[in-house]
Amino acid sequence: MSQINAFQVEQIGLTILVTPTRNLLEFEIDDLLNCDPGGAIEILESERARNVIIDCRNLCRCCSSGIAVFIRLGKRSQAQRGRMAFCHVLHPIHNMLELTNLTALWPVFASMADAIAYVEAGERLLETHDEALAGERR
Repeated sequence: MSQINAFQVEQIGLTILVTPTRNLLEFEIDDLLNCDPGGAIEILESERARNVIIDCRNLCRCCSSGIAVFIRLGKRSQAQRGRMAFCHVLHPIHNMLELTNLTALWPVFASMADAIAYVEAGERLLETHDEALAGERR
């Protein structure tokens, strides 16, 4: 998978923070469709993380291929039993997420703190679920 210089990635525990560093318009479509945004997909596939937060503070415009990158991240996160959320979403991008019905799959939060609280709540639910399953097996 190729890398393009349009994403900053930071890992905090089991969560990857993905920040587009500029608008996702000025790339070849194939470059976006085949990219690993900042190495985030590799991290998810290696099971070093399972949650994704996309910080859209720098994103004012995005083509459909950019949205496909977000969908790919969300699917990889779900495959790892994780959660994905968006934060700091500006109005034009929020409209695009609503029109594509992605807000029904992944919530949008005003702040990073709220998005982190959401994915951490998912971690607690997953731990409780796994403990209950382990108890049933005994």
